[in-house]
Amino acid sequence: MEVGYNQAWYEFNNPQALFGISLALVLVSMSLNVKIIRTMGIQAHTRKTSQLALVVTAIYAVAVFGFELI
Repeated sequence: MEVGYNQAWYEFNNPQALFGISLALVLVSMSLNVKIIRTMGIQAHTRKTSQLALVVTAIYAVAVFGFELI
């Protein structure tokens, strides 16, 4: 979505909303990843490491979105 906007394939009135949509899609995919990891029966240590990485990534993504709005 952002590449299409940057390449002028389409116009969007509010670029921050486009970035927010991209962020929302990333966060949804991360939550699906957590669900898949839980249902696969992966070892507890590996599962916790993966979930910690997802939390750190989610915090980073939200922080970048917050700085983008400022």
